[in-house]
Amino acid sequence: MKSSIYHLAFILLAGNLLSIDSYCQIQVPKSIELKPVILSTAPKYTTIDNILLLEFDMSFEEVVAKLGVAPNNFLVLSSDVGSIYEWMYKRHERKLPIFLDEKIQIEYFKNIENLTSGESKYVGEHKLYCIFDAQNKLKRMISDEGLKETNSIIELIQKYNNNQ
Repeated sequence: MKSSIYHLAFILLAGNLLSIDSYCQIQVPKSIELKPVILSTAPKYTTIDNILLLEFDMSFEEVVAKLGVAPNNFLVLSSDVGSIYEWMYKRHERKLPIFLDEKIQIEYFKNIENLTSGESKYVGEHKLYCIFDAQNKLKRMISDEGLKETNSIIELIQKYNNNQ
């Protein structure tokens, strides 16, 4: 389907410069440079590396500068109690080889260099919520994953505080 849309878009854009063979395949002269047609939009993302640069009491402007992108959305805007903004981020992962033989797989990962090898890529779509006070200073941060685990995180903190 996506391929068909691109074919149709190129036909409409290029007009008579393209010819179609009997199988409806587009024959593009080598002198024409094809550029993809943008068919969808996506938010701008930041990364966990940028998120880890944030410090509490940073101003909103400093947070935007560290994250490298403006917020994707806002949840609360209030001059007397503060604001909550949402940023989108992707996590860094690596593509690693998978061996069908388990013994080879185990031996491969015994080599320390292989633990950090592989093709680097950013995956997933995650949300970071930043909570600012009335003076527009960063006071709290929580991810969408953190919101799902809020009760267990609070219990863990309480257990830690009780053992102090």
